[in-house]
Amino acid sequence: RLALLLASPVRFSSHPQDVDQALAIACRLKHPVYDCLYLALAIREQATVVTADKRFLAAVSTAPDLSGFVRPLT
Repeated sequence: RLALLLASPVRFSSHPQDVDQALAIACRLKHPVYDCLYLALAIREQATVVTADKRFLAAVSTAPDLSGFVRPLT
């Protein structure tokens, strides 16, 4: 299974600045930092987080500069 995972298009990321940015976003949104880690990575990669987490979507919707990086799973 590890071989399948390593062969998949999933990339591993380890950037200390993502943790700092995620913490700042979490404090700003008053939302748990674990969701904000995905958001910090999406911002750095100019990507999109897709989530079914309505609470996270609601929190991000209060920040227009961040909301473009998160989309609901529909």
